[in-house]
Order: sequence, then structure tokens, then C-alpha cells
Amino acid sequence: MEHVLKRIEVLNPKINAFFFTDPAGARAAAAESERRWAAGRPMGPLDGLPFSAKDSSLTRGMPSPQGLTVNRDMPPGDRDAPAIARLREAGAILIGKNTQPELASLASCISGLYGIGRNPWDFSKTPGGSSGGSGAAVAADMVPLAIGGDSGGSIRIPAAHCGVVGVKASFGRIPLYPPVASSTTTGPFVRRASDIPFIMNLLTRPDASDPYALPYDGVDYTRRQPDLFKGKRIGFTDWFGYGLRTSPGVATAFRGAINRFRNLGATLISIDAPFDHDPFDRLAPMFAAGARKKALTKTGGRLDTLLPVLQAWFEEGKDVTPEEMEIGLAEQKLVIERMNRLMEEYDFLLTPTSPITAHEAELAFPPDVRLYRVSPTRGPECGRPGGPNGIEGSCRIGEHHSGWFAMVPFTFPFNYSGHPAISIPCGLADGLPVGLQVVGRKQDDFGCVSAAIALEEALDRKFVSPLLG
Repeated sequence: MEHVLKRIEVLNPKINAFFFTDPAGARAAAAESERRWAAGRPMGPLDGLPFSAKDSSLTRGMPSPQGLTVNRDMPPGDRDAPAIARLREAGAILIGKNTQPELASLASCISGLYGIGRNPWDFSKTPGGSSGGSGAAVAADMVPLAIGGDSGGSIRIPAAHCGVVGVKASFGRIPLYPPVASSTTTGPFVRRASDIPFIMNLLTRPDASDPYALPYDGVDYTRRQPDLFKGKRIGFTDWFGYGLRTSPGVATAFRGAINRFRNLGATLISIDAPFDHDPFDRLAPMFAAGARKKALTKTGGRLDTLLPVLQAWFEEGKDVTPEEMEIGLAEQKLVIERMNRLMEEYDFLLTPTSPITAHEAELAFPPDVRLYRVSPTRGPECGRPGGPNGIEGSCRIGEHHSGWFAMVPFTFPFNYSGHPAISIPCGLADGLPVGLQVVGRKQDDFGCVSAAIALEEALDRKFVSPLLG
């Protein structure tokens, strides 16, 4: 325990991964755990394990302000989300809460309440969004386990940017509270895929508070599958037909990893892009309307307290028409159908997790798309690098949304379809981590976890941030 608390004390001023810690409570819980182990009565194999949780995760005794300045004085919570409760019941020790962007709505880790989150590999880069603080905390060895949330890539993309493992379970596999009847899941960040099974055995246990949870299947994730890939079909691609093009560095790392998998007994098949259009052209109005409604609720109507980059997006959602909503819902169904049909053809699918490596920490979105530069201490300006204050040009309200959408071509479709997906490190590009996404068949979380472990072993590499070097 002293090791992780010291790491947080020394490194958090540099990367801003935590906004709340409870050292006294952590030490007291660690002492109790030591007594249980000494008496031969541990609560389980994770008894005494330190972990952290994303800001938006409900946590008893700790606040969950979601990066909002209106929640600056929020009192501690009075209940745990199911994932937090299962870990605590097993003796794991929640030591603090991790930073996120406001309302978990940016591709970087920026908020008016916390400031700017940074990447342990390079302090000038972002850890990603929206579970950026959780990914950074695990990458910097502040904790061996962190809990995040994923609505479109918000666990997997920070995992890729920070060089750690991030799990998006099947929708409903890990109970969630408050329950969400949509694409949102909760899941763990760990250093190695081989660390996932014990965690999944706990997190997948039933909880009556989530009416959308899948029936508990009792799977033991620690069980190994011999000859997992024998006779299997594995599809792979680094282009889904829309969004940012995969950068040369990411493509090289991804293809290098694919070549390492050719002796595993499976048939590897390069697939065509599953989309011939950009789904976000039809989804964007529906997303903006939904995001505005959520923001009004969470801020008590005080949209003016949000980062201007988000104010612009929510302004766009004000006048969305019923026809645009219908178009968005039809596109959502199309995305689900495309992913279902794709995953009927293959046992597993491999893609880059993100088409690019981590971008600049101060940028809401990468510089290769329409861009806002955001700072909690001054308003953003819209445009591209080069003008006054480092940027130039102007854009109409709402153009910023393409920045977030363009980053998630490989991740967001599987939130809609509900397939399990895991990001594992597969290499480096320009000194920054590259993630490989493993997608499993519908509700086959055990197979997806087993595949991630086997592929990690095939890579036979250990990616360690410079902070651990």
C-alpha cells in the first residue's frame, strides 16, 4: 500500500490521474487485510489489492462530480456501483477516484474542475478519454487495477494510448448502476491480459440493481482453453470505411502483431471495410440531442459552466428535429446489423484500437480533424495550429463533434452491437503505445478474454512506460 500511495504522491502532480485519494482509509483497510492474511482467512485472492475508479463511478464515501465545476462541493456518495461493491466485498481497497473530461464527453482528459490529464509515456500527450485518469493510473503503476466506463471507446482508447489493457465487456455482462439502457459498460484497466480473469470472476456476479444485466452464467474466467484458435477464423482490418485513417506508425505496429499470430492455428483473413459511408453523418444530430439532455440534467441547466467546446456541441443539440432523430435511430440499427453480420463470419476480429497514438494533452481532439484547443484557464478557440495563441481560423458551432467521432471508428460500433472487446498493447509508434482490439462473438466474454491472453502471450513483449523504466 505504501508503494502505491508514494507513487501517487510523487507522480500525480505530473499526470493528474487522481482528483481524490483517501490515504488514511487505505492504510487502515490494508492493515485489516494483513491481519486476515496472517490469520489464514483472506476474503479472496484480491484481498488487499489497491484499486481506483473513474470519477463517474458511484462510490460510497467518495465524490463523483463528473469533472463539473457546479459539483465542486459535492458530498461523498452513499452507495457503490456494483463493480466497486464486488471488489470491496472481495477485500480490494478503493484508494481514490480518477479524473475524466467533463461529462465523459471528450477524446482527451480535460475539465474545468481538474485541469488537464497527461500521459505517463509523454507528459505532453493525452491519456485519452474519457476514462483517461484510470488508464494513466495503471500505466504509471499508481494502482494495479482501475475501473472505467465505456460508451464508445472510453476504456479501450485510454488503454491503447497508455499501453495497458482495457476491457469492454458485453453489454449487461458487468452490472451497472445507475442502470443505462444503451451502449454503456463498465470494466477494468490492468497491466496484463493475464490479470483479467480474477477480476472478471468478481465483476460479472449478479446485482439486482441493474435490470439490463445479462443472466449470470457462472463462467470461471481463470479456466484456460487449450487449442483456442485451432480451426478458428480471425478477421483483421485497419480500415472500417470512415473516421481517421490509421496512421502509418499504428498500421506498422498492428500488421507486425498480426504476423506474430499466424502460427496460432487459426486462419487469418484480411476483411473489407464494413462501412461504405460515415455513420456519424446520420448519428450526429441524435447524439447532440441526447448529450444536451444529459448535460442539462447533470448541471441543473447551467450549460454556461461547461467548457465552451462542450457548450457548442450542446447548443447544436437544441434544435434537432424528430426526422433527424428517426434517421439516427435507423442508422443505429444499421450499425448493429452490420456488426452482427460481420461477427457471424468470424470467431474473432482484430483491429487497431485507435487509428492514431495519443495527441496533445491540451487539445480536445487530435490535430488531424476539426479542432478545439481547450484550457481550463482560458476559453478554447477553434481552428488549426499556426495563428495567435497557437491556432488560427474559425468554425461554425458544432463542427467540433467530428473530432470525437473520427477517433472511434473501431470501437463505437461494438458498444451499439454489444459485442465484447478488449484492447491490448501491441507495439509502439514514435515512442507511444499502440493498442490492438480483440472483438469476440456475441456475449462470448470468456472467449474474448481467453483470446486476449493468448494473443498477448504470442506477442511476448512487455510494454513499460518511461515512468517505470
